[in-house]
Amino acid sequence: MEEIAEKLKKAYDEDRIIIHEAYMVDSYVSADDGEIRKFPEPICNDVYKKNALLKYMYESLERYLPNAKVMSFFDTTVFADEKHLWGLTPMHYTDSYYQKAVEYLYDLDGEDE
Repeated sequence: MEEIAEKLKKAYDEDRIIIHEAYMVDSYVSADDGEIRKFPEPICNDVYKKNALLKYMYESLERYLPNAKVMSFFDTTVFADEKHLWGLTPMHYTDSYYQKAVEYLYDLDGEDE
C-alpha cells in the first residue's frame, strides 16, 4: 500500500485524492417484488472474507494518505440490485448508492470554489 500511495502522491496533490471505500454487500433488492433478500450462504461467506481484506487495505491506504478524502456510505444501509445493468453481484448496488456518490463528488467540487 505504501508504494501505491507514493505513486498517487507523485501524480496528484494528496488533498485531491479520493478513496472510494466500497464493500461487498450480503443482501439485494429483488427485481420481482422489491423485497430485501440475502445472497446464498456461500456467497455471504465470501463477502465477509473479502470485506475483511478490503477493510485492511482501505485502512492501510488511508494511513499513507491522511489528507485524502474518503468516500464511504457503508455507515448507511446499502444493497445490491438484482436489476443492475451489469447483473446481480455483491458490488452492483442500487441506484441510490450511485446517486449518493455523485452528490458527494459535486459537494467536493463546490468546496474548491
